Amino acid sequence: MLHDLNWLAVLVAGVAFFMVGSVWYSALFGKPWQRLVGIDPETAGGNLAAIFGTTLVLEILASGALAHLVQLSGYEGWKAGLHVGLIVGLCCVAPAIAINNLFQRRPFALTAIDGGHMAVGLAVAGTIVGAWR
Repeated sequence: MLHDLNWLAVLVAGVAFFMVGSVWYSALFGKPWQRLVGIDPETAGGNLAAIFGTTLVLEILASGALAHLVQLSGYEGWKAGLHVGLIVGLCCVAPAIAINNLFQRRPFALTAIDGGHMAVGLAVAGTIVGAWR
């Protein structure tokens, strides 16, 4: 069944997921997120190329999984993709983030930002792979 996936759609969905994150963690919630996780943008280091590159690869992987789940659902079209993306984002990934943040004593605002990103990003990716069969 994996050979039946539209790999170009998976790639585009992964890039779209990455773009959602770019806007989410810069223009929309960048400053609150940095404050909540304790990152000072003036002194933050790290290999940003590796961080962003790995993120892109992982979001393409997630988009491929969504495409497979949409295919397994037996339904087609953007609505099916959106539905699967929202279920995975809101009912699987966001709760996993919430559980980790609860045990790490992280604020709910951080859970909302990170969980929201995953829900919206997966919904966008799911919509793309569902629409582009």
